[in-house]
Amino acid sequence: MTRFIRNLWLKAQKSQIQLNNILENVDIATWTYDVKTGEFELSSSLQRVTGVPTELVNQDENSWRKFTHPEDIKLIEAALHQTNKGIPATADFRIIGKDGSIRWMQSRIFPLVDKEGKITQSAGVIIDITDHKHMEEKIEHLAYHDSLTGLPNRAYLEISSHYILQEAKQTDSKVAVLFMDLNRFKSVNDSLGHQAGDKLLRMIAARLKEAVRDRDLLARVGGDEFVVVLQGSNRQEFLAIAERLVNRFNDPFSIDGQLIPIALSLGVSIYPDHGTTLDDLLNKADQAMYAAKQLGDNQIVLFGTQPSS
Repeated sequence: MTRFIRNLWLKAQKSQIQLNNILENVDIATWTYDVKTGEFELSSSLQRVTGVPTELVNQDENSWRKFTHPEDIKLIEAALHQTNKGIPATADFRIIGKDGSIRWMQSRIFPLVDKEGKITQSAGVIIDITDHKHMEEKIEHLAYHDSLTGLPNRAYLEISSHYILQEAKQTDSKVAVLFMDLNRFKSVNDSLGHQAGDKLLRMIAARLKEAVRDRDLLARVGGDEFVVVLQGSNRQEFLAIAERLVNRFNDPFSIDGQLIPIALSLGVSIYPDHGTTLDDLLNKADQAMYAAKQLGDNQIVLFGTQPSS
C-alpha cells in the first residue's frame, strides 16, 4: 500500500512539473492569491507576456497599477471585486511599457472555494491580446470608414448623427447638414481613368477636411457626394463654414502636371427648422443641393430660401 501511494504521489508530482513547464514556456502568465495567508504567487512568464518585471510584482502585489493605463485601473478593480463575490470575471486592459508602448492584455480571474463554499483563493491567467485588438480596430475602421478617402462612411454618419441630434434636442441647439456634390467629376474618370479619379477624390477629401472644424463630422456617402454635419448656434455660422468649403475649390487640382478644375454644389438644411431626423435633413439638403447646381459652380442654397444667381 505504501509503495502504491508513493507511486501515485510521484505521478502527481511529475504531472505538476510538466504543467508548470508548459505554463512557463507559453505566452500566458498565471497567478494565485491565498485569501487567508495573503500569499501571492506569480509565474515567471509575467515579464515575457506583459513586460512587467515579475520580481517587482512579487514584492508589491499592487505595483500593477504603475504599469496599467490609468483609464483601465477601475476595470481591473471591478473584476477583482466581482471575483471576491465568487463570480468569475474577465478584464481587458492596457499595459504601458517603459518606452511608452501600449500592449493589450486580457486577465481571466477565477474564485476557488472550499467544501463549505467559502473563497479560499483567487487564481488568474493573463494573455497578450494586442494583435487581436489591433485586428478588431482595423475591422471596425473598415466597417465605418470609406476605404478610399479614409473619411467616415454613411454607416458612421447615421450612428453619430443620432447622438448629435439627440444632444441638440436636449440642449435646444441647432445642427446643420451640408450635402455636397462634385461638378464635372465624371468627366475626369472618363478622360483620365478611374485611377486618376481615385487620386482626385483623396485630394478633394483632404481639402474638405481642412475647411471644417475638428468637432464637425465629414463623411463620404457616395461616389462624388459628401456630407458635413455641423453643431452650432445659428445659420450665419453654418453658412460661413459652407462658404469656406466652396472657396476651397476656387483653385484647380493638379494630377500628374495636369490642372483639373472641380467645383461644388452645396445644399444646407438645419435642425429643427427643416427636419428632426437625419433622413429628413439629408433629403432637404439634397433638394437644396440640386437647386444650387442649377445656379452654376460653387453655389450654396439653404433649403426653403429662394435661390438667386
